[in-house]
Amino acid sequence: MLSIRDAIRTKSNSKWLKLLLIIVALVKTPFEIIELIYIGIKKTFSFFIFLNRKATQTRSFRWIILLVIAFIMGICLVQYWERLMDFLKTYDKIPASLITALVASPFAFWLWVWRDQNKIKDQEHIERKLIIEENNDAWENFFKFQKLALDEDEPPLVRSTAIYALGEYYTRPKESNFPQQVHNFYQSFLDCYWMEYNNNKLELSPYIAAVYSVIVSKKDFHIKYKLSLANFNLVRANFMNIDMRGAFLFNANLTKADFRIANLRDVKFLCANLKGADLRGADLRGADFHGVNFEGATLCGAKYNKMTLFDNNFDPKKAGMKKVDD
Repeated sequence: MLSIRDAIRTKSNSKWLKLLLIIVALVKTPFEIIELIYIGIKKTFSFFIFLNRKATQTRSFRWIILLVIAFIMGICLVQYWERLMDFLKTYDKIPASLITALVASPFAFWLWVWRDQNKIKDQEHIERKLIIEENNDAWENFFKFQKLALDEDEPPLVRSTAIYALGEYYTRPKESNFPQQVHNFYQSFLDCYWMEYNNNKLELSPYIAAVYSVIVSKKDFHIKYKLSLANFNLVRANFMNIDMRGAFLFNANLTKADFRIANLRDVKFLCANLKGADLRGADLRGADFHGVNFEGATLCGAKYNKMTLFDNNFDPKKAGMKKVDD
C-alpha cells in the first residue's frame, strides 16, 4: 500500500505527479477516491446552500456560521492529525503556495459567495427602498394634481395643466393602481361638471377639453388595462378621426360628441346617449347600438355591415348610412 511518505519520496521531475500520488495515498483504492469525492461534493454543496440561505435571511446568523466552520476545521485536524504531521515532515519538498491554495481555496470560495450574496441582498434592499420612496412621492404628487384640478379658484390654465399631469399616471404599471385611480377621477370630474351645466354648455372649459384630450391620447392604456368608458359623461367630446376600435361605451353620455370619420369598429355603444352626435363617415362595422338614443344624431355616410347591431325599430338606410361588405 502506497503511503504518504513513499509518495513524497518518489523520484520524479513532475511536481504534479507527486501531488497525485499523495492524493491517492490518502485513500485505500481508486474506487474510494471516487466515492469520497462524490460524497464530499454532495455534502459540501448541501451544507453551503443551507448556510447561504440562513446568512441571507439574517446577519446575526454569521457568527454561528463562523463557529460551524471552525468546528469542521477542528474535526478535520483531529481526524487527520497523524497524517498531517507525517506530511509536514517533508513540507520543504512541496511548494508552500500550492499547499496553502489547496487548503484555503474551498473556504475562500465560500466566503466570496457569501459576500456576493450579501451584496446582492443589500442592493435589492436599496432598490426596494427607492421604489417605495418613489411610489410615495408619486402618490403625493397625484393628490396635489387632483387638488389643483378641483380648485375652482385656480386659473383654467393651471387646472388644465394639472389634468394633463394626471394623465401621465395612465402609463404607470397596473399593479400600482394609478391607472384605475386616475380613470375614476376623470369620470367623477366629468360627472360633476356636466351635472352642473346639464349638458347645455356651449363652449367647453379648457380643463374639460384637457380631460377629453387625455382620454383620447391614452386610449391604448384603456385597452391594455381594460379600463372602460362605460357611464362616462363625454358630452361634446371631440373624437374626430380617432381610432377607438373595441372601446366599451356602455351607457356613456355622448351628447353632441364628434365622431366624424372615426374608426369605431366593434365599439359597444349599448344604451349610450348619442343625442345630437355627429358620426358622418365613421366606420361602424361590428359596432353594437342596442338601446342607443340616436335623436338628432347625424349618420350620413357612416359605414356599417351585417355584424353591426341596431334596435329593431331603427333603419340605418333611412338614416343615410352606407352598408359595406366585410
